[in-house]
Amino acid sequence: MAVKDGVVTLAGELSSLPEKWAARSAALRVAGVQALVDALREAAVHSVGHLAGVLGVDDQITLEPGPADSGLRHLIEAALARVAKVDASRSPRA
Repeated sequence: MAVKDGVVTLAGELSSLPEKWAARSAALRVAGVQALVDALREAAVHSVGHLAGVLGVDDQITLEPGPADSGLRHLIEAALARVAKVDASRSPRA
């Protein structure tokens, strides 16, 4: 786990999908966390290897860092403001 500027990055391998959900949930409950980067991997063999018809599991998923924030927050906030303005113009006036 790494934390920088309110962004928590979870990384590593867990034995099950419920463990992954629990880790994400716990991280999001921490005060000051503004965003979560989920780089956790659950062990696919343990998750689906026991299912009928599964002959094998080959986990070849790799994760690469996403692009650096190039004003994405500003774009999202501007879009939300536009939506709010449109919604406000459509609501009946008292």
